[in-house]
Amino acid sequence: MRQSALRGRIEAVLQLRPEDLGLSAGEDDERGLPGDRQFMESGWYRHMLCRYLLALEWASGKRVLDSCSGLGWGGFLVAGKARQVVGVDRDVEAVGFCRRRWTEENMEFVEGSVLALPFENESFDVVMCMEAIEHFSVEDGERYLAELRRVCRPGGVLVGSSAFPRNRGAADELCSKNEYHLHVYTRAEMRSVLHAFGTLLRLTPHYFAAEKH
Repeated sequence: MRQSALRGRIEAVLQLRPEDLGLSAGEDDERGLPGDRQFMESGWYRHMLCRYLLALEWASGKRVLDSCSGLGWGGFLVAGKARQVVGVDRDVEAVGFCRRRWTEENMEFVEGSVLALPFENESFDVVMCMEAIEHFSVEDGERYLAELRRVCRPGGVLVGSSAFPRNRGAADELCSKNEYHLHVYTRAEMRSVLHAFGTLLRLTPHYFAAEKH
C-alpha cells in the first residue's frame, strides 16, 4: 500500500467522532475511536494508530483476524494491505456498526466469542489481539490465546498490544485503575505466554509479536 493511501485511511479514521455517530465516549475505552477529542488532546490516538501500523508489517497479502475488533477502524487500516480482514466481536451493536461503516470487499465482521472462535483450525495467516488480553482473567486469557493459536496457520503471526509493566506491583496498580481490566501481564509473564504460542518476535512495553511453531 502506498504511503498516500495509508495516510488517506488514517485521515478517514481520525475524522470519525463518537458524537457524530451516536456513540458514547469514555476515558476507559482504549479501543474507541482515535478521533475522540480526549484521545486527540492526550495524544493517546497515536498509540491507537501505531498498534495497527505495526500489524501492517506482517499483513501484506495475508488473511488477517482482528479479534475483539470493536468499532472496526483498526481492521480498516490493515485491510488496505491485507488480502482479507475478518473482525470478530461478541458485541452485537459493534458488529452491526462495522458492517454498516466498513463496506470494503475484503472486510467481514462476525459476531462471536474469542473464547470459542467460529473459525476452522489454521485459517488465518495473522491474528491480532489489540488492547484485549488485559480484559480477561488469567484462565480466560490462556483460553483466548489458545484459540488464536488454533486458528493461526503454522508460520503465521500473533501481533498485539497492551501494557506490560516490569513487575507485579506495577501491573496490579495499573490494573486497579480500570474496572474492565482483570489481569495486566508483566513483561516476564507475557514473554512466557508468547513462548507458549511460538517463537517470540517482539516484546516491548506496549507491543508484542510471536510466530506460531
